Amino acid sequence: MNFNNNLIDSPDENKVYDVIGIGFGPSNIALAIALREIAPHMNVAFIESKNHFSWHSGMLFENATMQVSFLKDLVSFRNPRSHFTFINYLYEKKRLAAFSNKKDFFPSRIEFNDYFKWCAEKFSEQVYYDNKVIRITRRNYIEEGHPLLEVQLQVGTEKKTILTKALIHSAGLQPVMPEGVIPSEQVTHVHQLIEQIKKSPPTENSHYVVVGGGQSAAEAVEFLLDQHPSIKVTAIVSRFGYTPADDSPFVNEIFDPNVVDDFYSAPYQVRQNILNLHASTNYAAVDLDLVESLYRGWYEEQVTGNHRLSIERLSRFQSVQKQGERLQVTFSHQLNGGLHHFQCDHLVFATGFTPRNIDHLLDENLKSCLRYEEGLPMLSRHYQLLCHEGVAPLLYSVGISENTHGLTATLISNMAIRAGEIVEDLLEELSGRHYDQAV
Repeated sequence: MNFNNNLIDSPDENKVYDVIGIGFGPSNIALAIALREIAPHMNVAFIESKNHFSWHSGMLFENATMQVSFLKDLVSFRNPRSHFTFINYLYEKKRLAAFSNKKDFFPSRIEFNDYFKWCAEKFSEQVYYDNKVIRITRRNYIEEGHPLLEVQLQVGTEKKTILTKALIHSAGLQPVMPEGVIPSEQVTHVHQLIEQIKKSPPTENSHYVVVGGGQSAAEAVEFLLDQHPSIKVTAIVSRFGYTPADDSPFVNEIFDPNVVDDFYSAPYQVRQNILNLHASTNYAAVDLDLVESLYRGWYEEQVTGNHRLSIERLSRFQSVQKQGERLQVTFSHQLNGGLHHFQCDHLVFATGFTPRNIDHLLDENLKSCLRYEEGLPMLSRHYQLLCHEGVAPLLYSVGISENTHGLTATLISNMAIRAGEIVEDLLEELSGRHYDQAV
């Protein structure tokens, strides 16, 4: 690994890259693998604002497992013979036999993070950490030619500019907090929970409140109760309780790669209806095993009288205020419509994520070129941003594709196939283009 070197490194300003990737999380690692296997001749660089590879590090809870099979790694569905399969990772780590003895398709999140890191390390010469993209501009030509993209970077205190024939934006997800809530030492989003606890460990009889009813909320509750036996936890959930995720086999086929074609070709209203019908496969839902485990623990507390977990069901968070050293949390109860208050020491929001959009990075000329559907840029079947004009810059964005490509847009399930589709599309597009005499 050369992460330390990359901290002060940046892409070459004197060359034109074939492909620049923004972000180096799992999606663009899958892309890096596909580029190496399908188009090794391409000149590629990835720009990552963090100073090292990191995947939800604040949510790597002990005992938390993946919600997808290990076969849905970064490459197996596209190329099961690849060096980068999870199976080969286990083989190189000398854990293949031990893993098979578990008889389990679902690795721990900690182990899958280690797999991602193992893959990322093999591309360290292409990844520029601590570099932040601040602007993307179209670069035209003196004579007839296909447009390049100019990418402006913030590297420490300096600004640099690089050129590329194609750009793939996959900057991951950003946490969602209720409007008006400001993070602090006592108020955090679940994706930073582990780091927050390291900075400010809970004291004896600390009271944590976890807002949210999805998988990350339930995992946070389990983590707090298991790892810190003296604390108490209150869960604020909008439903009557934690609702199981629908991961039944037939419904789970909605994440299969071949479903993307049918979804993409469907009318807008049909696509929205499908997303609404099957939201429980991914949103505000919890693995049944975890639901049952939490309930068993909660029931045993009713028997012993040691009430550590309280659940405010059918309730919604309203506000939080600092009161001395503690926090006052206000929430509404849907059955009676009343407002309720209590004090706590720490407040954790497991209120979801939203894809990082590319829109704020684009200059006005690029923005005006784009075609939009319901406020979002329109994408081709192969994730290319569509423009009004015939010949447009090669600009791809995957995080915003749920509206057009289905529920797999922000998930691991389809990353391997999607990466291959983007690379094949790139090769076809670049084969008919020429680039010279840039303005």
